[in-house]
Amino acid sequence: MKSDAEKPKQTLISKFLKSKSFMKEEFERLLLEFIIMTDQPFHVVENQAFLRFALYGRDLDGLFREDTLERRIVSLYDAEKLKIKDLLMVLAITTDNASSCDTIFNEFKRVASQKGLHFDCDNQRVRCRAHVVNLACKDAISILKTMSAIEVDDSSDISSDESNICEDESQPSAESGDLQSDSPDANPANDTASRNNLSLYHRVRKGIASISGTLRESFKSSCRIKKLRHRQLVRDTEVRWNSTDYMLRRLYDMKLEGNGKGEICSAAAVACDKLNKYYPTSDGLVYVMGLILDPRCKLEWYKCVGIPSQVAKSNKKMALQHWDTFYKPRNAEMYSVEEPLDILASQVKRAKTDRRDEFREYLSMPTVESVKDNDCLTWWKEHEQSFPSLAAMARDFLAVSGT
Repeated sequence: MKSDAEKPKQTLISKFLKSKSFMKEEFERLLLEFIIMTDQPFHVVENQAFLRFALYGRDLDGLFREDTLERRIVSLYDAEKLKIKDLLMVLAITTDNASSCDTIFNEFKRVASQKGLHFDCDNQRVRCRAHVVNLACKDAISILKTMSAIEVDDSSDISSDESNICEDESQPSAESGDLQSDSPDANPANDTASRNNLSLYHRVRKGIASISGTLRESFKSSCRIKKLRHRQLVRDTEVRWNSTDYMLRRLYDMKLEGNGKGEICSAAAVACDKLNKYYPTSDGLVYVMGLILDPRCKLEWYKCVGIPSQVAKSNKKMALQHWDTFYKPRNAEMYSVEEPLDILASQVKRAKTDRRDEFREYLSMPTVESVKDNDCLTWWKEHEQSFPSLAAMARDFLAVSGT
């Protein structure tokens, strides 16, 4: 056996560990962090119960006062603001559509430009959708209220023959089998094909015959509420020689009345003007990104709704340019995981990493039919490991409030 003198000396790890003593600066830093993270009021440092807890076992006479705490937190905020100044980027601002906001955004654009920040009032300002719809509805309702009411002529100008026709509308006329549209065995597809082969006269008759009694009653009730003379399409009958003239004349008169001159059409036109004023385009960066980063839509949506391909290409170019400028990781920072020990495997992995572009790979994938809870952010959370940088961009854009 070896004597104690011959045993190798073991260096105790405790020699390298230095016990931490109480440091006032660190304590105050942690105290500030606690107050900020738990949203405590400034006067908490003067609360006696909090003082007994904070000073227990510590060689301190007291904490700083309320005004001192406020100054330190503001100073800490200014220091943190300087750290992120180079990273600061205004993505979008959502406001209502008050005219004063236009002035505010023009001034904000000027101030941001002086500080080296880019802000596009047209593309990065998001107008409150609920407010836009509200303004459009208000304009439409105001038109309906202010338009002169149509006087109801108590002395009906409808001849007795025409009145009889209206009374007989609910009665089925003796028609040949090919003109009846309510046959239970009728095939809708065959009926549509045969209707297209009929003359205009027969198509008018079949169209009038297809109007249900419920729809007629609903229209009559609407006319009664608005104090309008009730008028509806009539169908001719074989037993009245002038009924065909009444049918076509009524059709022509009602077509003229509904050709953009009615109060409903006027109200709808005013509402559309309001929508076009506040939403002249949906090709802004926020809208385009919100659409493309929806895995159910991507660029396929443009094809489905018939939007020209050049619009889709232009929007895709804008989205990719923003990705390349602000979110696409550089080769040095892509996949900062532990490199394999094998130098060959490391080189192969780095080559694959350099060639991979998350956004373009995402666009090449097919769209999905649905997302969980109809929430796109949930989908991106589930696919964050596959698209770490793209998921960060998706969180930024999809979190922009639309109202």
